[in-house]
Amino acid sequence: SRSVDELIDLAGGSIVYRNAIAMISHVQNQVLAHHSQSDQTYICLFQPVILLFVDLRSYRVQSAPMRADAAKQRGFGFYEQFCKKSWVKCPLDTQRQIRRNNVMNIKTVQTTPFDDQRPGTSGLRKKVNVFASPHYLANFVQSIFNVLENYQGQTLVVGGDGRYYNREALQTILKMAAANGFGRVMVGRGGILSTPAASCVIRKYRTFGGIILSASHNPGGPDADFGIKYNTANGGPAPEKITEAIFAKSQTISQYRIIEAADVDLDTIGLQQLGDMDVEIFDPVQDYADLMEKLFDFEAMCALLTSGEFTMRFDAMNAVTGPYAYEILEKRLGAPAGTVLRGEPMTDFGGAHPDPNLVHAKALVAAMNGPEA
Repeated sequence: SRSVDELIDLAGGSIVYRNAIAMISHVQNQVLAHHSQSDQTYICLFQPVILLFVDLRSYRVQSAPMRADAAKQRGFGFYEQFCKKSWVKCPLDTQRQIRRNNVMNIKTVQTTPFDDQRPGTSGLRKKVNVFASPHYLANFVQSIFNVLENYQGQTLVVGGDGRYYNREALQTILKMAAANGFGRVMVGRGGILSTPAASCVIRKYRTFGGIILSASHNPGGPDADFGIKYNTANGGPAPEKITEAIFAKSQTISQYRIIEAADVDLDTIGLQQLGDMDVEIFDPVQDYADLMEKLFDFEAMCALLTSGEFTMRFDAMNAVTGPYAYEILEKRLGAPAGTVLRGEPMTDFGGAHPDPNLVHAKALVAAMNGPEA
């Protein structure tokens, strides 16, 4: 006989445990009357209150005001008071576990070990066709997760240098992170995130760690190299103790977990959902450029670069540093357009070898020896 608003208010804390069981069926029926059957609704007892979980898919584990706004936008205004009062009373792990069991289509894939997955200080590096072979990347990623402890519900940073197979690998990692219980993954837009920028983001947002896809100065392309490494919460590469543990897990692995879902849009900044996990696509340059501006005297450097008495060139070699160079050198420091050479990241680095030496930087050498040098 109660309205949904009254029931939700009771669920916010005024109903005692002995009345909870009697209310469950009625609350569920009332809420389902306001929902399509496609929306997943779950009831969970959490003494001494009932906590009602309504998975609207457009908002999951967000701040209470954001959930309330999302609810109103979806037309479910009567959730506003509940979102602000009740949702946050339940531990995040409990929220996610309920959804994980009921929403995500988690697939357990049987596999066998590969004997060549011992990472070094720069991670695991192999040819693209090795990483692209069935189960190879997934085995190594699951081995990383199998070594980590207490990461459920935590945030992981993911990105790479944009080389060939970067996007495909990111989709696999995201789906595996969701299946293994991460609460959020931060991904650089377009899958781009330099190693220093990844360290910056990990430290700034105090995330659990990060997975970086890079083979450093090695060539890129379908017949070239690919790499993956894990960075810990301090932003630095995993120490030998962890890399050896990852290798040990890779030698005994028998299965990995992945969700069956559509690919994530890597090119649109904002929040997306992948199963029960938030995927945040963010500007991969902003945080790093802000940090550089705090560490160095940008005002003095800007005065030099705009004085007309000093010119420079920066050859990004069609690798990951290009967007950072454009933002810092040309935009923030005011260097003239054209200061950055080969600034657009390419999957094969434009057919060049992204190694900063005179052999592979002919355009830069020519500019330095030219009439305007």
